[in-house]
Amino acid sequence: MIEINCQNYLNNYLSKKVVYHHKENCRNLMLILDTRLSLALILVIKNAIDKMPNFNLMLISTKETINFIENIFGKISYKVEINKSKINLEEYSKILLDQNIWKKIKEDRVLIFQSDTIVLRNISDDEFPKLSMLGPVCVDFENENKFMINGGFSLRNTKLMMELCTNKIINSSVEDLFYTEQIRKHYPELIPSIQECNNFAIESIGNKLTAKGIHGTDKYYRTFSGYKEIFDTLELSG
Repeated sequence: MIEINCQNYLNNYLSKKVVYHHKENCRNLMLILDTRLSLALILVIKNAIDKMPNFNLMLISTKETINFIENIFGKISYKVEINKSKINLEEYSKILLDQNIWKKIKEDRVLIFQSDTIVLRNISDDEFPKLSMLGPVCVDFENENKFMINGGFSLRNTKLMMELCTNKIINSSVEDLFYTEQIRKHYPELIPSIQECNNFAIESIGNKLTAKGIHGTDKYYRTFSGYKEIFDTLELSG
């Protein structure tokens, strides 16, 4: 069940009209992979479009869900149809480890978000100039050499993701674990610190004053407190 303060915040979008517009010469893209046609998906996409007007949008889903979402928000920049109405973690990861997905993307940076996320603050074009992959800390929360970057709400360097899934042996069925390990191994100078990840996003831990988003709003392992304080200071857009 989604955390009550998170749900209350998303409910603000029930009556808010949000229309998506494709941007030419845009360096940012939001990507969501979800086949479930649900109110949660609609509200999360509304929230993301509202908070990230400087981002284009990619939806990977079934034809039915893509058509439904476009009827609400308008024509989406990138659409990738898949035939399965339900996908598991391994299938989800396989898609994001496919170089052909990354080759479709013209934008420099990709924000991956899921139906259990909330975008809190805009990511400006000039933030994170040395980006590899940023997301909430997951596993080994205090070990700089072992922590994993959770991919559920993560900002990524498009070219680097394509390089890693093209030229490296994929030895993990979990995409965010694979990318974290490959960056740490091949580009250690680009791996973010735990503090940088905490400042970027919240999952079990994170900085409520700076976080761009929340991941795991409905997860049993959610231990973060302070959601109400965050939402009391936010407006729907900006």
